[in-house]
Amino acid sequence: MFVYDHFGGCGYLGPNNVDRVAYRNLSGRGEDRPSTGQIADELVTDYDARRFHHERRAHFVERYSLERAVPAVLATVGRRDVVAFDPRSAMPHLSASSVS
Repeated sequence: MFVYDHFGGCGYLGPNNVDRVAYRNLSGRGEDRPSTGQIADELVTDYDARRFHHERRAHFVERYSLERAVPAVLATVGRRDVVAFDPRSAMPHLSASSVS
């Protein structure tokens, strides 16, 4: 897996960065912002992601699969009553977004 977006990124996941990058949800936040040339070079010369993925697959499934993650998230959310949507609550947003 190659981690990079508008936040930045670490490039390919590997044993030296996977825990640090996972802490920030694999988003790239807090990482360097390499140049396009640096990204292209890493894509071509440093491809070792397949082996790393195969070595850690069981760990990734255990930690990130929806079967495990969704119940864990739902367990942290308290029960709430369903409240009807009040269209007036959208008015400030609509007003702000129509300014040109």
